[in-house]
Amino acid sequence: MNDKRRAEEKKAKDKKEAQERNGTVVICMDLQGVLLVPSIDASSIYCKTKLAVHNFTPYNMVTKDAVRFVWHEAEGGLTSNEFTCCIIDHLSSLSGTNKIVLYSDQWLRLSKQNSVQASALSAFSLQRECEVQLKYLVKGHTHMEVDSMHSLIKRKLKNIPIYSPMDYLTIFRTSSVSPRPYEVMGLNHCFFKNYGQVSTFKTIRPG
Repeated sequence: MNDKRRAEEKKAKDKKEAQERNGTVVICMDLQGVLLVPSIDASSIYCKTKLAVHNFTPYNMVTKDAVRFVWHEAEGGLTSNEFTCCIIDHLSSLSGTNKIVLYSDQWLRLSKQNSVQASALSAFSLQRECEVQLKYLVKGHTHMEVDSMHSLIKRKLKNIPIYSPMDYLTIFRTSSVSPRPYEVMGLNHCFFKNYGQVSTFKTIRPG
């Protein structure tokens, strides 16, 4: 509980700084549970195999702006490289920033290739002359604001038949209109770069 309290306090402190200081951005990001295609009434049809769809979401904790990066398993996997591509693409769209704080659950830290993210973020920081911090929350015990978006999606998807990945994109785009509709990016394999080839860190583990 002490770790949870400290994590919440640090997150609140970073959020307050972003509210009071121009140029500071605080983003929490998470991967929604696997979505399946098709997703329909089991009694109406049986599918031997289904297509897995992934939804990775960075969420600005101050402005409440968010981007949904969506792809299915035929276009990309769930390695550190895919997430790094999404993160760098999103950070590159931000302007007027000199400090970016990223919050994630432990799943991103436990990636076997987390050094790929560290290398990419380091290169981005140097190129943009912008401080970038990546912080991991206490597993299973710390609330992230982006969770509310994924909860909303679950409610919207209830009792709605899904026949193709495009159906998910349509629902994502119309799931929220306040303060503004969320941006949705449907990704294909051309979007993903191989950051592993330019990784400068073998590991980010201490020692």
